[in-house]
Amino acid sequence: FDSIIPEKDQNLLKHYLYSHDFPWYYNRDPTFKGDRSKRGTTFSSNILSSNYRSPNVGLFVPIANICGDRLGFGIPVIFNIRAFLHIKNSKFMFNRRDTLHVDTSDPHVVILYYINDADGPTEIVDENKKIIKRVVPKQGKCIMFDGSLYHRSTHPRKHNRCVINFNLYKTPPPTAIPYY
Repeated sequence: FDSIIPEKDQNLLKHYLYSHDFPWYYNRDPTFKGDRSKRGTTFSSNILSSNYRSPNVGLFVPIANICGDRLGFGIPVIFNIRAFLHIKNSKFMFNRRDTLHVDTSDPHVVILYYINDADGPTEIVDENKKIIKRVVPKQGKCIMFDGSLYHRSTHPRKHNRCVINFNLYKTPPPTAIPYY
């Protein structure tokens, strides 16, 4: 979906994420903790999880709510929100793809919301690891897909790539506690 939220809200989020007020943390690898990426520099920030809730989480929740409504399951149970910032680097000439992964083994829906226009598409693959969807980041664009599908980011060469990753329960397990 393009322009999932109004342009003024897109710009507000973009301004906040690129300000001195937003906490970014260096990641050795954006996919797996402790790994060292040979593909580029990535920063991340936890916005909502089982053990953390950002004071500004309310800026991000409307995106998940709109997506939940579009998917037909109303107000979603959000169990994870993270921000990722891949720094452009035109010097790398080898494979710029991150490791294929799923965010969690629990049944869920992934929402990726792109903060800015950038190169470095998201790739979603089938069970044979064949690319079934390649999405180029565009400010305000949002993609939603079944969380059991393997996916990965690719590192940009021309423009920094900033994305918000949401994980939602489509049908919450009985033990699920909504964090927001």
